[in-house]
Amino acid sequence: MSKRIDVNEVLREIDGGPLKRQDVDGKGETIETDVTLKSILVNALLHHRNEDEKTSGEQKLSRFNLAQAIQGTDGEMDIAENDVGLLKKLVNNVYTSLVVGQVFHLLDGKEEKGE
Repeated sequence: MSKRIDVNEVLREIDGGPLKRQDVDGKGETIETDVTLKSILVNALLHHRNEDEKTSGEQKLSRFNLAQAIQGTDGEMDIAENDVGLLKKLVNNVYTSLVVGQVFHLLDGKEEKGE
């Protein structure tokens, strides 16, 4: 079984405004971009943690392949239930409550307040 997830969903500040991050464009200038579910999931999958020393190469390859699939998606994609569980675990290990709460709601298919 899988879940259909929109990876382009923009995460929100606690006041409802779009969550932003600073990036550097091709000219070396700093720009602000929206934080999307896609960017959070890919970062969580590729982020190095101390527990990674116990993670097999096959598990790391699987995470890499899932990160590539998410990164290559523009819009909705199907994510297997077991991958949803993995994503929730990894996001929880990397991010704060503001991000974790929203990601869990999006992965569980719950609408955010105010939508």
